[in-house]
Amino acid sequence: MLSILSLLVSCTSDKQEDSGELVVPVEPTYCEALGLPEQEFQSSASGVGYGSLSGDFTLATTEGDWNLAENWTGCDSYLFFNHHPDYDYPAQVWNSDFGDLISATPSNTHYFFGSYNQGQEEAEVLALQERFDQFLLGLDEDAQEFWRGRVHFLI
Repeated sequence: MLSILSLLVSCTSDKQEDSGELVVPVEPTYCEALGLPEQEFQSSASGVGYGSLSGDFTLATTEGDWNLAENWTGCDSYLFFNHHPDYDYPAQVWNSDFGDLISATPSNTHYFFGSYNQGQEEAEVLALQERFDQFLLGLDEDAQEFWRGRVHFLI
């Protein structure tokens, strides 16, 4: 019995001496975990055209300021819906069911909802946020926390 214990201890020691280093597992980045390529933030980008890269910006939301550079992961997508009653597509998205929207959304997506309905901007955004908050009540706590950090309401 003593020889078996001695053999096990010596095997363990030999293994550590052979490698010379303690191997510490490295956690994958957010983008690696999603299997997505990671892009560095381009602070010099101008963002003047559709689909072009944006430089840093800060938006006022109902939850406080949201800054692109501070929230940059390198693989998230950002969708902006600006409601105005005269434009059909944003109004359709604005009035859609959050369950349908969320179920069709990749996990690396952020939504931003704002209003350009002059004189009604804040009231419309707050009403939409109330609908979203009601939707969240039907989700488990982890999903609620996740989507609260990904759906933003601009004021």
